[in-house]
Amino acid sequence: MEYTKHPLRSLSVEQLKELRSQIASELNYRDHMRLMENKSSIQVGDTVIVNHAKTSGKTFRVTSMRRTKASIQNINNTRESYSLPISMMQIA
Repeated sequence: MEYTKHPLRSLSVEQLKELRSQIASELNYRDHMRLMENKSSIQVGDTVIVNHAKTSGKTFRVTSMRRTKASIQNINNTRESYSLPISMMQIA
């Protein structure tokens, strides 16, 4: 098996740990910003769709909102309701 030089191989363990920390910090920041964008655009009473295979093709109404989650109810079947992260929802 032939060894190929990868740019990361030249970094020390400390440098790799610092890089991992920076990447994790950036990912957390972007997730938080996406959550804030969704939270500001979705309100109680809005019609939303959920990005999940179990709810494919279904439309829901937001019944209540908390800091990071929202309760939703299927428009066509009122017995079907979920409490899901706001980040999984999109305005329909």
